[in-house]
Amino acid sequence: MFERRKFLMAGALGGAAMLPPGVLGARAYASPAHGSGSADTPVPQTPPLKKYVDPLPIPMTAVPDRSVYPGADYYEVTMRESSWRFHRDLGPSPVWGYWATNPHHPRKSIGMGYLGPTLDVTRDHPTVVKWRNELPTTHMFQFVIDAIRNGDPELTPTAPPPYTSELPFPSNVNVWNVVHQHGGFTAPQSDGMPLQSFSPDGIHAESYTTLDPSRVEPNEAICAYTNHDHSCMLWYHDHGIGMTSLNVYAGLAGLYRIGDPADERLGLPRGEFEVPLILQDRTFHPDGSLAYTMTLREGEDTPVVNGKAYPFLAVEPRRYRLRILNASNP
Repeated sequence: MFERRKFLMAGALGGAAMLPPGVLGARAYASPAHGSGSADTPVPQTPPLKKYVDPLPIPMTAVPDRSVYPGADYYEVTMRESSWRFHRDLGPSPVWGYWATNPHHPRKSIGMGYLGPTLDVTRDHPTVVKWRNELPTTHMFQFVIDAIRNGDPELTPTAPPPYTSELPFPSNVNVWNVVHQHGGFTAPQSDGMPLQSFSPDGIHAESYTTLDPSRVEPNEAICAYTNHDHSCMLWYHDHGIGMTSLNVYAGLAGLYRIGDPADERLGLPRGEFEVPLILQDRTFHPDGSLAYTMTLREGEDTPVVNGKAYPFLAVEPRRYRLRILNASNP
């Protein structure tokens, strides 16, 4: 006799499908074509853009506060909505991004608006981050949230008998988030798993957790990272259950770079000659705003690097080290 279990309907939106034992994974996901619209649904297309007219932005580096937790680097990072221009010939778009508090200038947060500042840490030296959610309570791509809630058959696949289906977020949540440090050795309570999500107004998913609860508000969570890894470039990104793809597409991603003092002996290019490249694909409406088309097709139509479409980098005749991250949506 089968045990009845809940089945979280997350479909193609990433980070949210939980399969009960014995159920084939193919039954839990939307088809590769996605396609919540009909065959004749018009798909937005980015207007023609001139290439190589915008300089490549370089994400700023967050500044740690070493006075809060002795022996660890501490950051406060806030998720906010802002405005960002992806190309000279596009208007500004609403975007989501991470902003880090500057302990030396508390009123001057560190960030671009889109994406997030780089967390530059040292191997085996722990990092503690308070993640704060100050995003709107209505989603930038609310039409997708509504489609999930209304039972779109490709975004909310139905669980096979004898299992029951459950939406990935409650009826009073349109936006919630949790940060996942991708690739590191991280304790489960700080891993940013989808069911640890929390909303801007303090609604928590069933497995929400935080370190040092006396130091957080309902829209915050504290996580700790061991940095017990070799020198490498990781990243952090949103992992909210039922809306991971939407949240990352809106801009919630950033670099997490682990350095090793031993690297200095290698003579690799450093400073301005070590260039991070965050690769993404995006589609834009004619007014410049982000167009989310992943419910209609796979992949977007415009390459974006560090938040700019077709940027250029002015270089000197010497060696550079390019640190490349594929941060495109799955």
